[in-house]
Order: sequence, then structure tokens, then C-alpha cells
Amino acid sequence: RLKYIKSKKERDQMPYRFREARLQAGLTTVQLAQKMGLTQAAVSQWESGKKVPGIETISRLADLYGVTVD
Repeated sequence: RLKYIKSKKERDQMPYRFREARLQAGLTTVQLAQKMGLTQAAVSQWESGKKVPGIETISRLADLYGVTVD
């Protein structure tokens, strides 16, 4: 489950959650990028905490992973 960011602690956990969701789906960063129509660098930046995807992208990720955003 991907959650709406409510605190700094939750924001700090986002990179870990993005990576775990991808791994649970059995995808590499390259495969995820291809499915999303993005670059592998973008996926790596989310997982390293350098950048945060927009809400539309988070919604698309949730759909891909079969989870909800709340």
C-alpha cells in the first residue's frame, strides 16, 4: 500500500517503499521504466530519495502494483 505522505518519517520511507513495491512486482528498474514510459534514471531517483514522483505517477504506480493510494 502506498500512502499519502503525512509526516517527515513517512516521506523518508518513500524510497524504501518504492523499491519494495517494485521488487514485490518482480520488476527491474529498467522494466518498470519501460512499463511506465519513463527513464530508468527517474525510477532510480525515486528509489534513492533524490526525487519524488508526482501524484499522477504515484497513482499509475499504484494501479500497476494493484495497491491503493491513501
